[in-house]
Amino acid sequence: MRTRTLLTIMGSNSASATAGKPIRCQAAVCRKAGEPLIIEEIEVAPPTSWEVRIKILCTSLCHSDVTFWKLSAGPVSAFPRILGHEAAGVVESVGENVEEVKEGDIVIPVFQRNCGECRDCKCPKGNICSKFPEDFYCGMPRDGSSRFKDKNGEKLYHTLCVSSFTEYTVVDVTHVVKMNPDFPIDKASLLSCGVSTGLGAAWRVADIEEGSTVAIFGLGAVGLAVVQGAKLRGAAKIIGVDLNPEKFEIGKKFGLTDFINPTTCGEKSTSQIIKEMSDGGADYCFECIGLASLMQEAFTSSRKGTGKTVIIGIEMHGTPLSINPYELAAGKTITGSMFGGVKAKVDIPLFANQYLNNELNLEGYITHEVNFEDINKAFDLLEAGKTLRSAVCRKAGEPLIIEEIEVAPPSSWEVRIKILCTSLCQSDLSFWKLSTGPASAFPRILGHEAAGVVESVGENVEEVKTGDIVVPVFKRNCGECRDCKSQKGNGCSKFSVEYPCGMPRDGSSRFKDKNGENLHHTLRVSSFSEYTVVDVTHVVKMSPDLPIDKASLLSCGVSTGLGAAWKVAEVEEGSTVAIFGLGAVGLAVAEGARLRGASKIIGVDLNPEKFEIGKKFGVTDFINPTTCGEKSTSQVIKEMTDDGADYCFECIGLTSLMQDAFTSSRKDTGKTILLGIEMHGTPLSISPLELVAAGKTITGSMFGGVKAKVDIPIFANQYLNNELNLDGFITHEKTYISYCLGLSLAHRPPSQLSSAMAAVETSNVASLSELLLPAAGRLACSGWVKRYTLLALSIDHQQYLLKDHEEKSPMTEKPVEETEVKTPSAAPAEEVISKTEETPVVESIKIAPAPEESSEAVTESAEASPPVEASSEESSESTEDETSGDQESAVETPEIKLETAPADFRFPTTNQTRHCFTRYVEYHRCTAAKGEGAPECDKFAKYYRSLCPGEWVDRWNEQRENGTFPGPL
Repeated sequence: MRTRTLLTIMGSNSASATAGKPIRCQAAVCRKAGEPLIIEEIEVAPPTSWEVRIKILCTSLCHSDVTFWKLSAGPVSAFPRILGHEAAGVVESVGENVEEVKEGDIVIPVFQRNCGECRDCKCPKGNICSKFPEDFYCGMPRDGSSRFKDKNGEKLYHTLCVSSFTEYTVVDVTHVVKMNPDFPIDKASLLSCGVSTGLGAAWRVADIEEGSTVAIFGLGAVGLAVVQGAKLRGAAKIIGVDLNPEKFEIGKKFGLTDFINPTTCGEKSTSQIIKEMSDGGADYCFECIGLASLMQEAFTSSRKGTGKTVIIGIEMHGTPLSINPYELAAGKTITGSMFGGVKAKVDIPLFANQYLNNELNLEGYITHEVNFEDINKAFDLLEAGKTLRSAVCRKAGEPLIIEEIEVAPPSSWEVRIKILCTSLCQSDLSFWKLSTGPASAFPRILGHEAAGVVESVGENVEEVKTGDIVVPVFKRNCGECRDCKSQKGNGCSKFSVEYPCGMPRDGSSRFKDKNGENLHHTLRVSSFSEYTVVDVTHVVKMSPDLPIDKASLLSCGVSTGLGAAWKVAEVEEGSTVAIFGLGAVGLAVAEGARLRGASKIIGVDLNPEKFEIGKKFGVTDFINPTTCGEKSTSQVIKEMTDDGADYCFECIGLTSLMQDAFTSSRKDTGKTILLGIEMHGTPLSISPLELVAAGKTITGSMFGGVKAKVDIPIFANQYLNNELNLDGFITHEKTYISYCLGLSLAHRPPSQLSSAMAAVETSNVASLSELLLPAAGRLACSGWVKRYTLLALSIDHQQYLLKDHEEKSPMTEKPVEETEVKTPSAAPAEEVISKTEETPVVESIKIAPAPEESSEAVTESAEASPPVEASSEESSESTEDETSGDQESAVETPEIKLETAPADFRFPTTNQTRHCFTRYVEYHRCTAAKGEGAPECDKFAKYYRSLCPGEWVDRWNEQRENGTFPGPL
């Protein structure tokens, strides 16, 4: 669950150099309604009279930003525009007539004007400002003009008088609040909208009395702030209403005493339950969502005679609010509130002081921190509500949508599984883009690599039971038919007809959306859902000793590579092996060949970093086809292997590579195994002479020849016996609350490739859109390197002892009681999240790493050493040379300890301070070793000059000269 996602923005200019001049900086520009934001260079004009130019240090994402992002019509819809309205920053410069703030002040911009001079601002009631007679929704408040231009000189529109998704913005002084410099920047951002709205609604609008009862509809950030405000005002009973049962535990930290999930009230309405709990109705009801139906329910839930309903959520659908006039006559009150009745310049400093005095909890509102360049991921996080259960792909190639679905109970021979971990495979990308053919069916639920726990079973299922740990697999293995009993191959002829988009026995679906429409299955698994139903022939029971994340790895990619080496090729001891493509499958082939005793294992890949990764799995030699000069890859392999490799494996799915692999194999005995699936319809052209006269063999393999129920348990035992390396496939691991899905990354640019782990909440499966879009071309690489499957999985390792149910029912909620049982291999959370960024979070939630981070990134500990790979703040164009430079620096010089960064030079988060401080140190180390102006030092200069404020650099330069610099130079 998420209340606020913070984005960290680092500018590159110092105030002294830019005051009075236009500034060129980076901004996230929304060019069309609903389209992904684009990071562009823009020009920000200097402030005119009554205006303040602010360097944004931190901004948070509010649901209003999503609303404006999607808004395609009306007076407040204008594109291209810069979104964002919750932020904190430092004053870069001011225009004429501005006296209340000056250059260097810490401020927050707010969307609600507060001039302090007009009749309304001076009135103790309300918070509307009548300073300006007309509202300009998409420009500066005094004249509607813009202070932003893109690089072509085109005007960019403002949003809510703030526009914080940029390194610099210009705001009218009536929308600026000066903050105490002791106040943390990230907490300041929270007070610029959502949290202040909730607190103000409780204190100023409702004026909650001690001992009263309060009902809050919607426990997002605003709702939780209302909870906290009610607690501080002394409310005796605070009732939260939300569809997500996990919100109760979170709400308790803010003062929530009771909880109602409307879907579990049976025939009673929410208002009936509230009246029973509060002796006739709540004294104060707050609607924090923006739905007319909830507003009506909140009003009905309030107490006759004195009940007060406060509407905070903004209804954007044009639905009228219908209330019973007799209830008004009964003495009830209903009122609306913008910004919680808060007068920004008066009340926000009060909230800040309460926090500094430890009276107000702000830490709990932050659950994610992402970097500015990942802003589209932040939108994905906000859009993915925790009450939604599945990622639905409604059209080929379109972003997945998180929806609440119904999962039917298992029929005969079927198993319903609670998915604990899932990963993303190339096949998911292929099915996602597949718009024609028998396997193309939408809407559908993707996903086929997973591990989970059996929730319930249908009739005739005997091999697994409720509570068993299992992996669903796309390749059927009934164990009874002629093919399954054969020692050769891994086909299964159990069913005579193939249903690619439904259950394997009859083609029907076990999924329905909230409108009752069928959702199609994918590869008989469909793991991008909290629950799925799988035929028992596609289920493998696993040892409870095997960690859940490792079990998921064996459900497709890793087993495919191992099986290809062991069962299909039967690699012999002392043989030579060439592997084309070192993704997860290719690395698994290397591991299999190593265990079979191959003497030379050659990896072929365009990414040179794969050699170091491959060495952990047995790769002995490496070929980058781009560095072979005029020689072909096959020529180089023949020179390395005495005229050809004994076994060649193609793990990508391109006919050109298949041909090259076949040509690279040895005459007379050479065997080529094709694992990659060619999806473009390109025929494979090979020389018949090489088949006949040269005696070569070429064969294809689905799932590496693995018989799932026989071979996967063998692989698992080999891992448990320390014979098989599975840990190397995971390089990032984070813990999460119990409902988690781990998604691995695919189709990454070569500069970003490494086996990586990305764990996200079930509600965050929408971030699949971010993973899938690069495959469609946004970050696509050229040629065959586009396919890199980076396997990953993580979960707060919990198993569920699920009681058998006498009656199975369709699932829109969790129908079983879950008891936490520690997996034997589960590490303590403190160990598992050792690489977590320093991010304030709700106590029970562990935050997933940004996909761009690698396992080799600097940790948050005081012993952190210089990063090997480029950080998320660094350019994605970092080269191999740069990486090598970092490695050299790390070896030859003392480690950089973060605690040596002076306390008075710290960003709000350790991550920001780390990148600024370490890059500054690395630059001066480099110039000391290689001389001033050395090209290899330029990258460090670029980084620290863009990350570190000018006054910090000036101070550090002075300290270096007089010998007082605190860092290890």
